[in-house]
Amino acid sequence: MRIKEKADKDRDSRLALFQGDRNRKVFSFYEITGLVIFSSLIFLPYLYLVIKYDFPFTMSGDEDNWINIFIHGCKFCEVKNERCFTLPLFLLLCRATYEIFHSFSYINVFLKITGVIFIPPLIFAIIKRFIKESHLAFLTLSIIVLNVYPLLKFVQGDMNFPHSAFLGFIFHRAFNPNPLILPLILFIYLIIKIDDKKNLSLKEKIIYSVIFALNFYGQFYYYVHALILIFLLIVFSKQKRKELIEISFVAFFLALPAVVFNFLQTQNPNSEAMLMRAILFTKFRAESFEFAQEKRNYVIIVLGIISGLYLLKKGWKGKVLFFVLISNLILGYQNGITKITIQERHFYYAFYIFSVIAIFSAIYDLVSKTKLRNILNYLSSAANLTISFVIPAIFLGMFISSEKTLIENIGTLKHVREQIILKSEYKIISYFIKNEVKENEVISLPKNLSAVIFRETLIPQLNPKTYIFTYIGDREIFERNIVDMKLQGFNSEEVKNMVAAYIKLLREKPNIYELRGIMGEIGIPIEKPQNKKEIQEKFLKEFEELDNSRLKELINKFEVRYVIREKAKSEDETFLKEIFKSKYFYIYEIEFEE
Repeated sequence: MRIKEKADKDRDSRLALFQGDRNRKVFSFYEITGLVIFSSLIFLPYLYLVIKYDFPFTMSGDEDNWINIFIHGCKFCEVKNERCFTLPLFLLLCRATYEIFHSFSYINVFLKITGVIFIPPLIFAIIKRFIKESHLAFLTLSIIVLNVYPLLKFVQGDMNFPHSAFLGFIFHRAFNPNPLILPLILFIYLIIKIDDKKNLSLKEKIIYSVIFALNFYGQFYYYVHALILIFLLIVFSKQKRKELIEISFVAFFLALPAVVFNFLQTQNPNSEAMLMRAILFTKFRAESFEFAQEKRNYVIIVLGIISGLYLLKKGWKGKVLFFVLISNLILGYQNGITKITIQERHFYYAFYIFSVIAIFSAIYDLVSKTKLRNILNYLSSAANLTISFVIPAIFLGMFISSEKTLIENIGTLKHVREQIILKSEYKIISYFIKNEVKENEVISLPKNLSAVIFRETLIPQLNPKTYIFTYIGDREIFERNIVDMKLQGFNSEEVKNMVAAYIKLLREKPNIYELRGIMGEIGIPIEKPQNKKEIQEKFLKEFEELDNSRLKELINKFEVRYVIREKAKSEDETFLKEIFKSKYFYIYEIEFEE
């Protein structure tokens, strides 16, 4: 009788445990609270600026480009005789944003809110697949430990760390989140969960397929990453192969419209030059390619791979995490075989995140097998939440108390200083454009105005840097820049200095893809390093040979109607008619005498 009672009791215990696992929430109340606090602390510095200055700031030039392609995505600002490269998911996001706000001014606010609400919970949900207790602190603590050197620089006042795995994530990409990474992170989370069930239901397979397919509607770095991951899992996972093939088969048909859409875009004769100019990829092998940007980050790569190998013994989820890292390495270094070099900045943050998860999952597993495991019992949810938010909270406090110092010293935030100074000018000039400039009339604008004015007015601008994803050939970009510099009133010495600044950037960024992107901004195609003096002389020669007759021809070609600039017109510029002057800028209308 006692044996039977014991068996019944064991059976009930197992049943209760099983039901408890099934009913267990992804996050506890304390963890949800912590995630809200964590996300808020990352977002609040930006929100503080928006509220204080009543202006939706962008934090970097990259962010301006994201906003511009976001706007171009829904075809609101199609420039005459030009077509813009876009991503299908942006079509939906942009339309939804416009329908809600009826304005494009706060798109960057929307991007940041999207990032801070969804990215941290997904990352922490993946962490929880590898550790038993509630350790929200693991992500923050791990990145801090792996980035002691950047933290020491930060304490000493050195703010130059845009690509540091910790400070770069908190200060740079946290301000500039790319919502297109969300389908990839969600897909990885779902793939890890496959092992929880013996067989996936039809409904679950459809959900997995939709999330997999959704990657194809976003940035190509992420869907290539997802493709490599699923391929490796199919090859090396015999037990799950059938389900993975079924998911991939359905996803293929769901993703087909996006594949066709992207293929048709590449048929434009200037699409290759545009993609290279935007530093998306280059069709030649780079002489040197640093996947980690900062060499100390290679420590994370090596430790991540070693930890991934160790976690293979944890079964399916260990295998998924290992192949996530391997697929990202393949994506980063495939240029040696394919000769296609891509800009790693858009995906290496994801690599660091998953490397950190692997490293500290391995550490957690090792510690839990020793006498030190008793320490883990003292790390309550409340303690973890406290530790997790120390660094973001310190930064928030420093930002509010030392806003000016941080904006002056952090390269990413210097962009904000100029926007604060020119805030009133943006409003005045935007009002003028909306009321006076007709559709498709082109304007020559100073670079420090161009991105925000574009976002406010959607007006086409002579310098295509503002809408870098437009299918324009290199020769036309070169001509546009020459005309733009002439209309902005620059002399030969000033143009020489501007080109010299580009040349200086070439020395600082020796990688081929960077050369192509930097020089592509002024229309000089570079696929191999060239004599810097020749580049400068070529640009100056065409600028100095641009007489009024040729200038008029190009102005008519590009349909330029207005010039907004800081300089008053010279006596020789009789074709400029002043119609307005703000505090810092003159507005001229172009009128050539017949």
